Amino acid sequence: MKQCGDKIHEFEVAHEKFNAVMMNNGSINEAVDKLTSLESLINSTDEKIKKLNESKKGIQESEKRLHELYGNIDERMKLLHDITKEETSKKGGSSPASKHISPSMKQTIHKLRKEGWSVKEIASRLKLEENLVEAILEFGDDGE
Repeated sequence: MKQCGDKIHEFEVAHEKFNAVMMNNGSINEAVDKLTSLESLINSTDEKIKKLNESKKGIQESEKRLHELYGNIDERMKLLHDITKEETSKKGGSSPASKHISPSMKQTIHKLRKEGWSVKEIASRLKLEENLVEAILEFGDDGE
């Protein structure tokens, strides 16, 4: 009989715990839903981070390539400048055409270029050679 009483007591305790769990069932379900939602948000964020890192890598590679190109262009411009300078000195100074380009003409050339005119259009309009217009644009206002 004592065993029966103990079993009944155990059953009552278990029943109370079960009722407590059942009363909190809504809260438990809500917590599980929030955890599921949080897990989905974390997965989504991880995917976005992965895509951002891939984009960052692509940008870094592009930046590296641009620096290489800039270095190559800079070297070629220096070489062109040296060649032009050497050719000018062989001919005994500036070409006759460049001696007659006034500062205002040089300003006009730069202004037209800033307005979007091509070298060919500028040369044609001002009745100059294209290479002279290019040289003025490339080497600044003084046409060096």
